[in-house]
Amino acid sequence: MQYLRLDDWKVAARLPIPAGELMLSRIRNYGWIEFQGEKHHTAIKLTQPGLKAMRSAI
Repeated sequence: MQYLRLDDWKVAARLPIPAGELMLSRIRNYGWIEFQGEKHHTAIKLTQPGLKAMRSAI
């Protein structure tokens, strides 16, 4: 999630760390990311709740 931005769509297949379909669907269900497109052209972007989750203490 640290490679994502609130205002910029990133192609999921081009992220520096491979993101599996299961992982992406889970964090989408949490509301941390938004999807756009399909299959290999899927773009993702961070949401406000995702930014808050990323910045929270573990």
